[in-house]
Amino acid sequence: MNKVLIVGGLGFIGNVLSKEFLDNNWDVVIIDNETTYGVYEPVLHNLKIAERKLNVAGATLYSEDIFNTHQINFLVEKERPDIIINLANMPIAGVAVEQPILASDTMIRGLIGLLDAAKNHNVKRFINVSSSMVYGDFLTDPVLEHQICNPQEIYGNLKVAGERLVRSYTKLHNLEHSIVRPSACYGPSGNEAFVITKFLRAAIAGGTVNIQGANTALDFTYVTDIAHGIYLAATVPAAANETFNITCGNKRTLVEVADILKSWYPALTVNITDPNKLYPKRGQLSIAKAQSILGYNSKVQLEEGLKLFHDWLIKN
Repeated sequence: MNKVLIVGGLGFIGNVLSKEFLDNNWDVVIIDNETTYGVYEPVLHNLKIAERKLNVAGATLYSEDIFNTHQINFLVEKERPDIIINLANMPIAGVAVEQPILASDTMIRGLIGLLDAAKNHNVKRFINVSSSMVYGDFLTDPVLEHQICNPQEIYGNLKVAGERLVRSYTKLHNLEHSIVRPSACYGPSGNEAFVITKFLRAAIAGGTVNIQGANTALDFTYVTDIAHGIYLAATVPAAANETFNITCGNKRTLVEVADILKSWYPALTVNITDPNKLYPKRGQLSIAKAQSILGYNSKVQLEEGLKLFHDWLIKN
């Protein structure tokens, strides 16, 4: 049986990805520090972690921080995975601004230690989950993987640094890698700070959503689509040493999201202000490369994804 090590496997995306590997008869090992990073309400976070552990029953679980490099190396030596997938990350970009040392420990020092462990113990492929924030302003519509990366904030710059470390390290040590760039992920058990989560909770409560810029658009992607794209990047032979946008491939404005929710909950108030000049101009990402090489296609469009997430929130 093939074995995969997923760092961050109890996270929002990582948990869904771990389940997909289990469903495809892989031996799954998870390393996760189970932390709140100071942005989650502890009781709610612990409930989510407990639910996610049930979801991946059968996986081997280790509670460990990625920047504890000696312990990470020990666990990789012990488990001998064929593939490592790195999802260790800050839960939202703002944490990198507020806690830059913690962010760099996780996203840079921890990444280097994980790459070194992969080299030391003959891992076949290293998958690094990056972010569409690496692009900075989107210069084309849609944006393709070869656009020059020019992020404007700390999180995006750390992600760019991580991508470059992965490419250089794997080339130097003759390892395969794949890099995945998701965008605006949402869905059940997602971060309370995500825009879709905030909008849905406001709608259900009859509250207000605040939109910075009437034309602000994102390539919202349902969590199962992102997890499946990562699975393909890890397992398709032709994905070796390639970088992929893994998104819905269809930009939608925040006003469109609010309009859908307002059709369900007429009491929802929508407040539109000027765009945030400090936030990069974003939009749609091209998934043509992922379609061609991986056979990837998003399956959940925004209207269906909102309904699925809404029903989950009501039930839970």
